[in-house]
Amino acid sequence: MAKKNIHTTPKVYFSDHFNVDRSIIEDYGAVDISLVADIPLFIDPFLIFESDKEEYKKLHESIIDYLKFLKKMAPLAHDNIAMQKAWFRFGEVKQNWLGFSKNSNKGAGLGERFARSLSGGLGKILDSIDDKGLARGVHLEKLCIIEEGVGRDRISDFTVNLIKGYLADYTEKFAKLYIDNKLVKEVSVERAFFNYRTRRWMPKKYKLPYISSYSSYVLLTPADILTKDDTWISSASFYSELPNLPNAVENEELRLAVNNYINSLMPDDSVASDKKEVYLRTAKKFPELVDVYIRRQEDSGEQAVRQSLSRVQYAKDIFTGNAKDAINRLSRETNFYADTPQSQSSFEEAIRRVHILKSFIEDNDGYKCFFDRKGIRIHNEDELQRLFKLIWVANKSHYDVNPETNHGRGPVDFVVSFGSEDKTYVEFKLASNTKLRNNLSKQVEIYQKADIASLDTKSLKVILFFDEDEYRRVNMILEELGIKNSNGIVMIDGSYNDKPSGSKA
Repeated sequence: MAKKNIHTTPKVYFSDHFNVDRSIIEDYGAVDISLVADIPLFIDPFLIFESDKEEYKKLHESIIDYLKFLKKMAPLAHDNIAMQKAWFRFGEVKQNWLGFSKNSNKGAGLGERFARSLSGGLGKILDSIDDKGLARGVHLEKLCIIEEGVGRDRISDFTVNLIKGYLADYTEKFAKLYIDNKLVKEVSVERAFFNYRTRRWMPKKYKLPYISSYSSYVLLTPADILTKDDTWISSASFYSELPNLPNAVENEELRLAVNNYINSLMPDDSVASDKKEVYLRTAKKFPELVDVYIRRQEDSGEQAVRQSLSRVQYAKDIFTGNAKDAINRLSRETNFYADTPQSQSSFEEAIRRVHILKSFIEDNDGYKCFFDRKGIRIHNEDELQRLFKLIWVANKSHYDVNPETNHGRGPVDFVVSFGSEDKTYVEFKLASNTKLRNNLSKQVEIYQKADIASLDTKSLKVILFFDEDEYRRVNMILEELGIKNSNGIVMIDGSYNDKPSGSKA
């Protein structure tokens, strides 16, 4: 790839902003987080429970202590909004830059619905543990199973809130060792610890890494309490195990009752949604099954640690290592991040960037960014879009380039704009997506109904394929829809192998 311009390498990661080598961050045990958008990792409280580290044991005990406090206060707070807000509701801790938001580090937080679920489930979380000889410990994740609508994101966000003081202390120690004082600021961290005497969450001052442009401090998180995809104790795992759980119940009468209950509720032509509803009702009627499941998960705790290590390493490879390498190379070798206007319209700017990416991926080994160190390819479209977001919005050009979830004609990944009138919408798609044809068809229909000839001029679809079969399938879809020669469609070959000649079209 010929050198065109040399630009200042965009600052995307913690290591970039605070002038610390990534190896130092990883040796400390943390993750080099992106400060552009969340990396899809989150805290799994089971990993805190399972760890032999004394500091984690104390951390787990502090979580349980607060749950016990909430259980005690739940009747008092039931009709008291002020108490609910003070004890049961929490905002998202956006300063750790981990989670599920693609576009930034701003999530939804833990509001009234979570507070109700937590209040209603506390008894089941804290009761029926040691006295029944089943689960070895108390697990907040049990809430995911017994309360509908509580997922991994809520559990992780709640855990982060409960250990925020620990994360601040962990980050402050790192800052003292490795970060220039000019990049550190004394800040007051709200709700850093809970004072049981006054029954109030209290602030505490820390000297933390600080980004003036965001007016915000940053928190690091230990990698060994992080995971990807789902928590070890989860509703999805419980539902998959449930058909086998009755066989693990020693009480024969109970085992028969559970099987009869499930069979009486399950429709003959049941679908996934039916099964989920039946399993949720079963968990509520027979809480012993949940404890049996949790004990089985506890007994395989070493597997949870190994699995999380593997998943975290994959995420680090793709979203920190690969993305940063791509950003550095695109900055050094191309004008992808040009500081001056390169185009006359937003569409020209979008297509310019996409073709630079295409050349980088197909002709200059850029395809490697889609594979981790073991050669495992990105798993789904969500990961593809997250990866491209990190690369795409690493720096702002003359045109505003921002993630945008919906522009009135369906969801998109980016909007490239020059003023309010000149906008181009960009989507990144995987050829393997089984809904690709439906997605493209709907877009064509929308534009036809709107009488806008803008599939070529205002919307850009970037489709990544990895083999000949995917390439042929996409071409067949494009031909059927009559958009094979559209300027708004760009196909990129992300495979290891020689590229099909058609991918250059």
